[in-house]
Amino acid sequence: MRSNLKTILAAAAVAVSAAFFCLGTAQASYTFGANGIGTGTFTIGDKTFDSFSCTGSNCAGVFYDPMAGGAFGARFNPGAALNLFGPGSNDVLLGFHVSTTDGSFRIADFFLTSNAFASGTGVVGDLLEVCADAACTIPILTATFMSGNGFSFPDTAFFGNAHYNSVWIFDDLTTDVAAGSTGIATLSRLDKAVTQVPRQVPEPASLLLVGAALVGLGFVRRRRLN
Repeated sequence: MRSNLKTILAAAAVAVSAAFFCLGTAQASYTFGANGIGTGTFTIGDKTFDSFSCTGSNCAGVFYDPMAGGAFGARFNPGAALNLFGPGSNDVLLGFHVSTTDGSFRIADFFLTSNAFASGTGVVGDLLEVCADAACTIPILTATFMSGNGFSFPDTAFFGNAHYNSVWIFDDLTTDVAAGSTGIATLSRLDKAVTQVPRQVPEPASLLLVGAALVGLGFVRRRRLN
């Protein structure tokens, strides 16, 4: 499924460039068009979420919106595209980009939670990747598979000591129920959020230097006026 992602991301970048300047922090839900490009982008605090993409046979059944409570993240509802209540198989690849609005390297970590549920022969799976570029040639988190009821990726500071101003997040989501058997495989909530390091506060010595420089500029200006 990843073979189609580069084309979708290129188109998404064009669509987002126009939407970015007219959309602020949003409360509405967004969907995916027939081309798999998200219909909206949003900003939460100093984080911008854009370039939403979906590859699969039923991406029109997926929608997303900002996470509740002001968290730096996006919530997805892929239920209509993935839910199975009997034999079958579904597969949807979701992707998006998050960056700091001022270019500062403050993105420090990522975590994911879900309400995945499976019974009988049902299985819900998620192949997660976090990358420094859209093509995933610079992986931050290499492909990691999760499954089971309510699977999650905990906030474990996997970025290490590295901080980023831009990351790309991809999930290859699958649901399966074996042929000739009974089972359920559902997923209607997927929260994906980034955490951050605090803004750097200037040290007292730096503030003194800035203050001294301003005083000096004022003195020079007065001499010129006189």
